[in-house]
Amino acid sequence: MDTFSADVEDETILSTIFKDSFPGNLRDNAEFGHYLAELSSYGVKRLCREPDRSDMESFKVLYNTTSG
Repeated sequence: MDTFSADVEDETILSTIFKDSFPGNLRDNAEFGHYLAELSSYGVKRLCREPDRSDMESFKVLYNTTSG
């Protein structure tokens, strides 16, 4: 099985399991599906650091879009 097929299957499984846990705009977002698949591949240590990494990424995006 190639990587793309595995990714699609992973996203389908994750979407099925969590489909009612997220707002519709996220459920229909392909990037969000990819992100869920990525999260499911993380180890415990990396997964625990993800909220901080995500907050920092959000800050960078906000800063770059408001300070122009």
